Amino acid sequence: MFAGLKEKLADKLAEFKGIPLDPLDKHVGDLVDKATSDELIAPDWSHNLAVVDWVNGSPAVRSGKALKAIRRALAKPNIKVQLLSLTLLETCVKNSTAEFHAELAGSWADVAKLASDSSIGRVGGC
Repeated sequence: MFAGLKEKLADKLAEFKGIPLDPLDKHVGDLVDKATSDELIAPDWSHNLAVVDWVNGSPAVRSGKALKAIRRALAKPNIKVQLLSLTLLETCVKNSTAEFHAELAGSWADVAKLASDSSIGRVGGC
């Protein structure tokens, strides 16, 4: 009756916490974390282009995963991380394929909702 319940609960908890279960999600999450680290003084173009290269390796599969990871970074309260996330998103848009653009267009409402979220810190207190 309760066989596998522990595993199912662990999977749901990990999903709720935003911990990627898929190895591709974890990999792109690590790449995005490096590109949007709050320890960076300015955008690290090698990390940004590593994300672009990863997405362009298989855009039909990886575009959504990359956007999900970038969205997680945009939702963080640190303003520097948010700005680096927007720079990363811009880099991906300018250097990725049409599949990435289509995926972004499909999920743009989520990104716009983040922009209007008043609980997230803003530059200059806006």
